[in-house]
Amino acid sequence: MRILCLSTTLLIACVCACGRAEAPAPIPTAAGHAQRVVIVSIDGGRPDVILRAKAPNLRALMKDGSFSFWARTTEVSVTLPSHASMITGCTPEKHGINFNKDVPEDELVYPKVPTIFELAKKRGLSTAMASGKSKFVALCKPGSIDYPLVPQAKQSFNDTQVADNASKAIIQHQPQVMLVHFAGGDKIGHATLRVGAAMLMGNDVRPGDYARPQGCAIALGISDLAAAKRMFDALADGGVITLPLAETFWALAFGAVVDRFGVTWEINCERPGRRRAPGRGRKSTPRAARRRSA
Repeated sequence: MRILCLSTTLLIACVCACGRAEAPAPIPTAAGHAQRVVIVSIDGGRPDVILRAKAPNLRALMKDGSFSFWARTTEVSVTLPSHASMITGCTPEKHGINFNKDVPEDELVYPKVPTIFELAKKRGLSTAMASGKSKFVALCKPGSIDYPLVPQAKQSFNDTQVADNASKAIIQHQPQVMLVHFAGGDKIGHATLRVGAAMLMGNDVRPGDYARPQGCAIALGISDLAAAKRMFDALADGGVITLPLAETFWALAFGAVVDRFGVTWEINCERPGRRRAPGRGRKSTPRAARRRSA
């Protein structure tokens, strides 16, 4: 691909100019003109965090193309309305996608204004979409996307499946305007944990609101020593090791590290057959004591 563009503003300006033409014009081939455009959406991703990440594939595409990390959609980061704004350049009040769930086919609503795919089709360009969420069907207005790769209703594709679908579409069809949506990050950004009848939820915060946690640590119990070492090294990359990962009397390996975001982690790989950390065993009961003596 000649150009990668992560800027919604640049994409819409380019295609809108094409859409105003009376008749399809030849696709520009001069040096510096985009031959193909891919909009990469990492659901739940924050630009400032992605900029600090290694992300070798994204950085390789950025090196060979045009990009922006500061394109904006809507003030409220709700997936479907935000992506509708991304491909239309309009607010939810104008494009009409103000819902964020699967709806029955007979109740399906499409954007009220032209999308980047419709404008591309008027110019004679081929289009495609590879998405991880089924509700993206609401963005696939009939006739606007040549190769829609969207899950069936209430189903989903993981990021590997999305990448495979996108790769196949690029190799087989070579679409000229394409949206690739990775949904995996959103599951992390809206993590949930059930504790009895209660639901504990966690989410990221806006840039400027973040404060490093203090006075607590996250402990991870891992049964595989190699996996424990890999996780410890990954957390230590860009962080500070406060206790090197090493063998102890209770564990094959135990260590502590503060990651690059200021979160303290304790990695514990217990010995086979041992289920409790030292000092956490159950107290002996008279019945248990009699059973052992017998």
